Amino acid sequence: VDSGLTAIRLSLKAAGLKRGDEIAVPAYLCERVGRGLLQEGYSIKFIDVDRDYNISVEDFIKKSTGRTKAVIAVHSYGIPCRIEEITGYAGKLNMLVIDDSAQSFGGRRAGRLLGTFGDAGILSFGWIKPLTAMGGGALLVKDKKLREKARAMLQNRRDLRVQLIKLIKSLCYLNKPLYYRVAVDLYGIKGKDKAEDNPAPCVMENEEIVSNFQVLLSAIGLVQMSKIDSFNKKRVYNSLYLKERLAHLPVVL
Repeated sequence: VDSGLTAIRLSLKAAGLKRGDEIAVPAYLCERVGRGLLQEGYSIKFIDVDRDYNISVEDFIKKSTGRTKAVIAVHSYGIPCRIEEITGYAGKLNMLVIDDSAQSFGGRRAGRLLGTFGDAGILSFGWIKPLTAMGGGALLVKDKKLREKARAMLQNRRDLRVQLIKLIKSLCYLNKPLYYRVAVDLYGIKGKDKAEDNPAPCVMENEEIVSNFQVLLSAIGLVQMSKIDSFNKKRVYNSLYLKERLAHLPVVL
């Protein structure tokens, strides 16, 4: 998928969640994720976090009700949350568990990879993430029915994107500056005259540009994935180095 947020949205929709459904999230959350959930019409219930910035199991149990349809369990900054306790309690309420490993790719808890504990696992390959492909994300799903539904929804989304590109290409021929600007900025459609106030009828230089770019990012991601263990070892080494040399300071934020 094109981002970790898209993976979250896709997992919720595939699981049948609807507008107004309540989703439990840690109070310390990526703003983009919270905004994305609200845009989809979901109701957010913030759960307090512990000192490691991960979701507090005690507060999760306290605040969860029959209206809570899903929980997003984030492993913040590479630190595993108490995912077993979260999945255990969520199972009692028939609640969807999204195991968000966007910040912790390659991390483990009790020997098991983070992102594999919940009903759905989320990975992100943005440029500030542990594994970067300059963009993109992935959705991990155990249940076959849920996986096939998510795959079908994703294919429909791609088909819609292709139709949108064709529509914008057609609109370019209306010689409207707005349509031209959208086409140039978003889809790489270029005309002979690039002046915004006098756009010429334009053509799609390569209708496969979006698909090809995604393939390129995927290739980068696969190479990066083979190096993730060494990347994480260096991160651990660097963090221990800093921790040791800053230990004499009275307060370290």
